[in-house]
Amino acid sequence: RSCCPISETIISQSSKTLSLRCSCCCRGNFKAFCRYPFQLHLLLASGADCNQTASSMADLVNFVVDLATNRKWNVLLCCFLMVVEVVLNVAVIWKIPYTEIDWEAYMQEVEGVVNGSYNYSTLEGGTGPLVYPAGFVYLFLGFYYATSYGANVRLAQYIFAGLYLLNLALVFRLYNAAKKCPL
Repeated sequence: RSCCPISETIISQSSKTLSLRCSCCCRGNFKAFCRYPFQLHLLLASGADCNQTASSMADLVNFVVDLATNRKWNVLLCCFLMVVEVVLNVAVIWKIPYTEIDWEAYMQEVEGVVNGSYNYSTLEGGTGPLVYPAGFVYLFLGFYYATSYGANVRLAQYIFAGLYLLNLALVFRLYNAAKKCPL
């Protein structure tokens, strides 16, 4: 037996419920209880009892919303998101071909400093003159030496992925300290 389309939807802000009326096969109503007023549950199923489907879907949706909005899950959620980010970063580094944007130009500019030139008018790379402050040059000087004079681009990608993940971990730490949810 399959569920028919919903013929009537009643949203009650006071009781925080969403009532759906099914006009034929269920011969009645079912309700999804919302913990938060912004929740809207679409509880349509095919081939299942409407009341049972509504209850299990409401439970699933409420669990997902609770996971995303309840501070008691913060550490678990942040750890899960960090694992997802690590996997995505490694997958992108391994699977997507490197696209040269400015890495070579940065390494050429840093190489000018390595060769003893500190005059900004003489420091340039493939994209033009150096326009970044000295802090940039010193930071990329570290990358220059760490990546075999800029030749090991894959290592540079891992370094930047690590810096990104460190930044993300600090952001998650701030969420926890502020007692806010990351989603």
